[in-house]
Amino acid sequence: MGARLAPLRASSLLFAAALLALAARGVAVDEVLPDFPPVPRVLIEPPVDIEQRAPLSQDGTGARELPPLKPPFAAAKAGAWWVRWDDYRTLIVVEESAGLLRPAWVVTLVAVNGQGGAQGQVAVAYRAQAYRDKDGTLHVDAHHAVMTGTMAPRWSPDSFALGADKQVATHDDDPSHDSNAGVVEKEIPGGEHAEEYRTLLRGAQSIIEDNL
Repeated sequence: MGARLAPLRASSLLFAAALLALAARGVAVDEVLPDFPPVPRVLIEPPVDIEQRAPLSQDGTGARELPPLKPPFAAAKAGAWWVRWDDYRTLIVVEESAGLLRPAWVVTLVAVNGQGGAQGQVAVAYRAQAYRDKDGTLHVDAHHAVMTGTMAPRWSPDSFALGADKQVATHDDDPSHDSNAGVVEKEIPGGEHAEEYRTLLRGAQSIIEDNL
C-alpha cells in the first residue's frame, strides 16, 4: 500500500518465522527443526506475557494522531528493541555504522492469533534508518520501505519513535491508517561482544535479505 513489495520465498521465511517464534518460547531451535540450516544456539526471550496490550490513548482507541518524525540530531546507538503494539510484536535492530543515519532492521511478528495470522508468524519485515532527535527519542524511519512477509501485500511500512520513557508511537506510511501507541518491552544493548544482540541482528538480516 504505497510501498513496493518483494516476492516471498516461502521456505526461507517459514524457517525464519519458526526460528523467532520457537526461540521466543525458550526452545532450542536446532533440536526442533533438524531439517533446516544450522542456526546459532542462542535464544530470543520476549520479556512479557504475549497478551499484554499497549497503553490506550485517552479516547480508548489505542491510536493517536502524531506529528511528523523529527529531524536527525545524533546517531542512534547499536542495540535491539522488542516493541509491543496493537496485536503485534516488533523487533527493531540498529547496526553500528558511521554517519548520522544508521541501518536498522524491522521484523514484525503476529502476537495474538487472529486476522493478522498465527501467533509468531512474520507479518512484515523491512529495512529502515535509525537516528535520535534533539530530545533523545530514537526514530526508526521506514518511509517507502520495500517489504516482505505474509501480510506485505496489504501492509504499509510503519516507522517508530521510541521515547526515553519506553513509550512508542508508530507512523504509518499510509495517511489513511491510524497511528498506534505501544511500549518497549525489552532493550538489548549492542556491541561486538553482545551475544544476544548479535543473534537478533543475524536473525533479522536473514529474514529480510533472504526474501528481498
